[in-house]
Amino acid sequence: MKNLDERGNASFYIIWIVFIMGLMLVLIINISGVFVTKQQASNAAEQASIAATDVLYDGIREAISDYDQYQIQKFLEANPLGVFPEEQKLSYKIDQQETNLLAVGYSRNEAAIQAIDQVVEAELPGLDEMLETYITDKIRTKLTDIRQVAADVIQRNNGVSSKSEMTVFKDERVQVKAVVHFEGQEQEKFLRKIVSDIPQKGSGPKLDFVHRLGWGEATYPLD
Repeated sequence: MKNLDERGNASFYIIWIVFIMGLMLVLIINISGVFVTKQQASNAAEQASIAATDVLYDGIREAISDYDQYQIQKFLEANPLGVFPEEQKLSYKIDQQETNLLAVGYSRNEAAIQAIDQVVEAELPGLDEMLETYITDKIRTKLTDIRQVAADVIQRNNGVSSKSEMTVFKDERVQVKAVVHFEGQEQEKFLRKIVSDIPQKGSGPKLDFVHRLGWGEATYPLD
């Protein structure tokens, strides 16, 4: 009889240990899932902010081209037979500065961004304050594209764009808050399922000239 009791107790302990191990396994899976989802949200935010900043710089380049045309037009109005000096074009100055930065070891992408930042910051507000006007107007018209590209990146990273947002400009950067939804496993009656929206923030490169625009910080939904 004693042997039967001992075997029964042993079986009970084994079942209890297996049950506890099962709970611990579910808990570990859930905790790991939270960390993975957090990293996923962080990657989405970082990638989205960089992509959004790239689109913004495309707009700045368009604004610079428009400003160059404005300078040429003003020059020809005053000098109908003259030739506008190439070196006075903002695009020319940026190209020259980019070449200088490449020569001292900047990467192609870093040099392109820094050249725009440095030259535009030095030139603002521009002839008749039109450089500031062109850039500000272009940023406004690009906001839809910027938000869309950020939303697309977040969705590709399994994020929820409808719960994500973008801030222009946070500390002179485009900042994106990406949200990724997480649902963990549960052990009925003992361990509840973890259901949570996990947000993370990421910021693109600093736009040094922004403080010269008088552009306030504004946050926009991405959906």
